[in-house]
Amino acid sequence: MLLIPLLGSLAVIASISSCKVGNNKSREPNIEIEGASSWYKETKEEKEYLLKTFYQDETSKIISWPPEELQRYVDISIDATQSSLDSKILYQGKEISWAEYNVRKFAEYLIKGHVLLPGDKITLRIFGSKPNKQEISQDQSLDIVNLPSQIEIASTIYTSRYKDRHLKVVKIVSNYSDDENETVSKIQSWCLQQISNDIYTKSPLFHHIANVKRNTDSKKVKRLLIFITDGHIDFEDLYFSPRDYSEHTIIKIKKTVEELKLRPFDKPDPNTSVIVFGLYYKFDERFRQKQSELIRWFFDQQDPNLVTLITS
Repeated sequence: MLLIPLLGSLAVIASISSCKVGNNKSREPNIEIEGASSWYKETKEEKEYLLKTFYQDETSKIISWPPEELQRYVDISIDATQSSLDSKILYQGKEISWAEYNVRKFAEYLIKGHVLLPGDKITLRIFGSKPNKQEISQDQSLDIVNLPSQIEIASTIYTSRYKDRHLKVVKIVSNYSDDENETVSKIQSWCLQQISNDIYTKSPLFHHIANVKRNTDSKKVKRLLIFITDGHIDFEDLYFSPRDYSEHTIIKIKKTVEELKLRPFDKPDPNTSVIVFGLYYKFDERFRQKQSELIRWFFDQQDPNLVTLITS
């Protein structure tokens, strides 16, 4: 069973209801939470849910965590275009395409970093344009759910006047390691199957990112948007790659992005994180720098701490 180390101290949480203190003053009951921290992120919504979950006289309960209304949304896109499929790399003694390598390294990254959380609602996408030299955009998708954990919690009220409550995570009933491995296996299998079907000649990465962000803005839960790509970008009549990353190309891309109002964030969004995974620079350090600068610029209005760029 996967358990993240215990919290070093108790978290003191204010409830959504209040108790009277003296001359019409009030103070909210304190809630202390003790136990494994893998299931709890200390948001206001989580605190309110926990307070509503326990009746006054309940001393123990097994709950699903997170509840459906607090489950995160994860959108994963895999770029299966010509540049990723034509580039080859030696992996575990076998020569494979960069696209396949990215998928396999991404699966390793999910497991090692425990990137997915219990209860995540996940959409998988494959994208590209001009399959078989036709003007067609590709965006097939699959929806899966990472199972929530089952948490046993003991509850104790330790002040009769203010109803202060102590919650203790007795144990995580379900085995999250098994659920995590199964979910990642589904993600890897689907992505490998999709990239083996067709070769898409162009990668409209910036257009695709903007579309995914815009189309998921209606979701009010926390979002994680992941784009698995070599970071070679087809944009209008331009192709940003190790072959051409001149200032002229970069300036023209930026100008057109601004004209189309394509950048995904117009202000910081604390509920949305972005990961761009698998960037490939063909050992050209200057291109790597320009690639990072351009993608960072594209997400300029978002909190930079919520945008992660990863070379696989």
